[in-house]
Amino acid sequence: MKLKTSLKPRLDYKDVLIIEGLSKYSPRNILKISREIGVPESTIRYRIKMLTKKGLLRLYTNIYHTNIGLKKHVLFAKYNPVYKDRIYEFIDAFSPINMYRVYGSTPTVYSVHIMPPQKTREFERYVQELAELDIIEGYKILHSTCFHNINPTTDWFDLASGEWIFGWDTMIEDIESEDTTLPITLKDPKDFPILADELDIQMLRMLEIDPTITYTKLAKKLGTTIQNIKYHYEEHIEKRFLIEDYDIQVFRFDRKDSVFAFTLMDFTSMDTLAKTANSLRRRSFSEIL
Repeated sequence: MKLKTSLKPRLDYKDVLIIEGLSKYSPRNILKISREIGVPESTIRYRIKMLTKKGLLRLYTNIYHTNIGLKKHVLFAKYNPVYKDRIYEFIDAFSPINMYRVYGSTPTVYSVHIMPPQKTREFERYVQELAELDIIEGYKILHSTCFHNINPTTDWFDLASGEWIFGWDTMIEDIESEDTTLPITLKDPKDFPILADELDIQMLRMLEIDPTITYTKLAKKLGTTIQNIKYHYEEHIEKRFLIEDYDIQVFRFDRKDSVFAFTLMDFTSMDTLAKTANSLRRRSFSEIL
């Protein structure tokens, strides 16, 4: 059976150009996007607003938690169906930043947790206690690097046919020719330094909610001056790499026609892992690594 290699988009090409610009220059640089693609700044802001309102686009700021002293852990837990109405409550005890129910042969919950490295053993003991109480029936804790988001690009879009391209046919060959150097977000850090002060953390919290928020609004909400906000953003957040990137999340297809799949892979070498990861970074079906 031949797999379908593309599907009709719900965006036009100008939308795709704007989304690619958001990925390349960030949601905080609309003027540069305007100059790059030749679309008025007002049109870009209007289209972003409409795409967001329609539920086709979401913008997020991805904090580089490593540089604020936090480590990521991923939990896959098969839970006892008796506790299906309370499983989120149990997992929520360790304040996950994301949590989803996974559908498959057994009911499973997927969650992402960030914490100081010294809290790791406490988290592991807590999950073990859930297993001993038969709340969960099996689990896997993955001590993770940061996450690398795969943002859309015009390379994935066929202008002539107006379709998204998956490119299944060349994937194996492409892996072989990929680089073995991973981006910083997919590398294990040497340590977890705390490079942010209190105002940095408050700004990061606001930027997570709205990556397009202006210095003026930040200053007003945080009770300080625009000059102070600008200094902290440029000298702390940017130079100390407190933001890793921006997640330009696009729902390219209708939710009822889409499946979000979590895939776990084991590799025989770091080079093979790096080549595969770098290949997946250039695939339209990839969301996050």
